[in-house]
Amino acid sequence: KLLVQIALIIYVLGSVVAGLSTSSGMLIACRVVQGIGVGGLSALAQIVMAAMIAPRERGRYSGYLGAVFAVATVGGPLLGGVITDTSWMGWRWCFYVGVPFAIIALIVLQKTLKLPVVKREGVKVDWTGAFFISAAVSLLLVWVTFAGDKYDWLSWQTYVMVAGSVLLGLIFVFTESRAKEPIIPLRLFRNRTITLASI
Repeated sequence: KLLVQIALIIYVLGSVVAGLSTSSGMLIACRVVQGIGVGGLSALAQIVMAAMIAPRERGRYSGYLGAVFAVATVGGPLLGGVITDTSWMGWRWCFYVGVPFAIIALIVLQKTLKLPVVKREGVKVDWTGAFFISAAVSLLLVWVTFAGDKYDWLSWQTYVMVAGSVLLGLIFVFTESRAKEPIIPLRLFRNRTITLASI
């Protein structure tokens, strides 16, 4: 519950400051903050459903959540275009429009969301594995983002970033194979369905 509320607060802060942006750099930074909040909400929504809903009913509610995401993906840009073209609103309201809904969600969550508390003794978080997988993916994303713009696709920057990402990925696999509670248990990939779905 607390994590969901924190994610909502991060989203609200990112949205408000993005609407007040005075430069493209500030806007991009605020969008990153917004993305962290929304990413947290997307993951935590699934966790809340798993905690509250019986396995037999979970598929139906996952479908509802997927439908909401689908409508938002299509309707969001359309609504943003209408808001931007409205003379008395402008592009800044593309960021403000979600703030009231997020605040209402915060209040409703505080009053109504009751999650079962499960205490686990001696749980260890695989921080090393989390670092290496995050670093590998981040380096790959940085390469894809700037390749073809800041430098050529076939350049020394490409070779360094791709090689670095592969190396970090290999270190991650090695770390996970030795971790007591890995983030991604490698035994899952013995299942052909999981392996094909991941690829």
